[in-house]
Amino acid sequence: MAITPPTPEHGTPSARRGPIEPLQARLVRGFLLIGGAMVALLLAVGLGLSGRMVDATREREAQRAWDRIAVVERAKAETLRTLVDGYAYSDTLAAFAEGGGDLRQIAFSAWALDNADVDGVLVLAADDAPRFAAVVERALPPLAAKGFSEPAAVPGGGASTGFMPMPVALVDALARMPEAERVRTVGDSAIAWLPLRGGWFQVAIGAIGRRDAPPNGALVFLVRHIDADRLAVRAIEAQLGYRIEAFSPARPAIVAGTGSARLAVPLEDPVGGVTAMAVADAPFELTAVLRQIQLVMVMQQALLLAAALGVLLWLLKRQVIDRIALLQRGVDALRHGAASVVALPGPRDELALLGEDFDSLYRSLDGARTDWRKAALRDPLTGLGNRAALQARLDLLLSAGRRWPATLHLLDLDGFKAVNDVHGHATGDALLISLAAALVARMGERAEVFRLGGDEYALLATHGGDVAAEVLDAVAAVRAPEVGGNAAPLRASLGRATIDDALRSPGDWLRRADIAMYAAKRAGGGRVVDFEPSMHDAAVERESIERRLRRALAEGGIDVAFQPIVAAADGGLIAVEALARWHDAERGRVPPSRFVPVAEEAGLSAELDMLVLDKALPALVALRERVPHALLQVNLAPPSLLKAGLVDRIGARLGDAGLGAEALVLEVTESALAADPAAAVAVVARLRALGLRIALDDFGTGYSSMARLAELKPSALKIDGQFVRDHEGDGDRIIRSILGLAKAFDLHATAEFVETEAQKEYLRAIGCDALQGYGIAEPMPLPQLLAWVDERRQRAP
Repeated sequence: MAITPPTPEHGTPSARRGPIEPLQARLVRGFLLIGGAMVALLLAVGLGLSGRMVDATREREAQRAWDRIAVVERAKAETLRTLVDGYAYSDTLAAFAEGGGDLRQIAFSAWALDNADVDGVLVLAADDAPRFAAVVERALPPLAAKGFSEPAAVPGGGASTGFMPMPVALVDALARMPEAERVRTVGDSAIAWLPLRGGWFQVAIGAIGRRDAPPNGALVFLVRHIDADRLAVRAIEAQLGYRIEAFSPARPAIVAGTGSARLAVPLEDPVGGVTAMAVADAPFELTAVLRQIQLVMVMQQALLLAAALGVLLWLLKRQVIDRIALLQRGVDALRHGAASVVALPGPRDELALLGEDFDSLYRSLDGARTDWRKAALRDPLTGLGNRAALQARLDLLLSAGRRWPATLHLLDLDGFKAVNDVHGHATGDALLISLAAALVARMGERAEVFRLGGDEYALLATHGGDVAAEVLDAVAAVRAPEVGGNAAPLRASLGRATIDDALRSPGDWLRRADIAMYAAKRAGGGRVVDFEPSMHDAAVERESIERRLRRALAEGGIDVAFQPIVAAADGGLIAVEALARWHDAERGRVPPSRFVPVAEEAGLSAELDMLVLDKALPALVALRERVPHALLQVNLAPPSLLKAGLVDRIGARLGDAGLGAEALVLEVTESALAADPAAAVAVVARLRALGLRIALDDFGTGYSSMARLAELKPSALKIDGQFVRDHEGDGDRIIRSILGLAKAFDLHATAEFVETEAQKEYLRAIGCDALQGYGIAEPMPLPQLLAWVDERRQRAP
């Protein structure tokens, strides 16, 4: 089409031009001002943060040193306590202390005591008369060096036995220890510290008694002389040298100085109390180096920022300003062609003039001549081909005789519904547009991109290359908004189906890709799955389970089993967990691992969880007639947590059952936070406001975050069973870490899948609050649960 030259009415470009302000000069000034301000700000912030980081590093170094000393001393004390408990509860030693028995029958072994790092043993009768007082031979020289020479006139062995008589001064000091009388009164063992002649003795005191009778008043003492050699061994174990001093309650635990920290670790015992403390000077090893590194890094960052601004300015001149000048010179050549409108706001600079010139050309063009033909095959939101366009392309490929490779990819976003629910459809639409642009830019000529509706896209690759990984990368590059202004990468499930001779129609091809896509979603999303013929049978099976599950939910055909949760300390019942069980008329017993995922995919999770709650609350009322303070724990699936009206529905059901909110504990998994963390945190806050308790289930298996834990403010953590099973390996460190975290946040910790006595003893020893698993009791219906409770009450003393 011929373009009419501008008329005098509109004026020529040269006539419209007036004085302009060069764009290059404005850019240079702006970048210099911004760059200078950013460099100054970076230096100020960096130097301020440097000081804070140094202080924080000092505190962490001092605390770690304090913890190492405490761990070493606790281990030494526990070793000594275990040994004295083994001797104290001995029929032979009890008889000997009462004046009977044979000294040779006592299970004291100089080799065993020496191997346990014990120097001597003292047995006092109930009237404080020494019955046995001996030290191992290797302990005599260090004791003699402290002035202990006169042996006690009581049985103490001889050189042939490996024992030598204990010095009388040591016997007298041990017998006068106030902790001895407390042990005799309480009947439990104690670890105490004895200062004597400028040295320290670590003493384990045990109340002697027969295994089936209370203590008889006699005492057994195990003595460990803390000399320079033993302090050297402790220094190696704690990675820091320290000494033993008398306990001073006025002395702070940690006092940070310039180059080191003064540490005071109380050596406390539940029975023996605290009379001594470990004192050390812990040097700050990392602080000076860290300060130098931080200063260098701040300077480097400032220089890099200045260099980056210079390079950016150069690139803007080269890639923008110079190219605009070239385009400006080509405007006259394009004046009689076709172009698109460019409307540039702002001052009258080179870009504004260029936009006005192109605008004068655009008024002569008719840009809508082909719009009507494109609308039938285009998605109105993104401009991509729609489902009809894809059907036409698939039909063309199938009718062409399958002469070249072609692969159909079906893409569905993970968790996109939460974006629409929380941020609104306008934000969701903007996200879909951005994703369409990202896919087209990444694929180029290698694949065609279509939008089928909602958050579902299709990509048709006809060049034989594998583009799946690039598709997922392009999706991840698009950021989804979160509450608070943050952004998270999108995730998608991708199903892939390749053309073959078995395909009969475009519908078959789409169905294959759709089945593979749902398989990717069931596998956790964020991945690609290729279609396999067996998937068709699996899809039919899943549809059958979903259909029958819907019927079971409508008819109330889901049963509830209850698994007891007991206190680790005394085994008392503190809660039960309600678990869904389904016995189908055709399939028989359907395991939860089969129907729970189907319920989540089919949107039935909330209905299933509420049915379990409806049946479990009356059961709790019956249980509380026997155990008044028992709690009910119910699982909330991830989709249920974001279901509208959840808080009100739970509150109404508690009211109908006549129960307070404190009776219910809702278990949510860390994966429930993945789809929309901010929305999940908001729902949990409303549940807490209602008075409900929240427990994080399967804690430590995925989305653990200190910040998220602080936001959720749960009441309890449930340690996943995989760590309990591996408690003799790496699981030990993980469990101890979780328990430390629970203690720091004042959370109740329950270990799941407890199956053996060894696991019970281990969890009890390290301070776990509660136990759950087949080693306690298997899940059972309400009548069996009540019978189990009654049986335990009858067995209780």
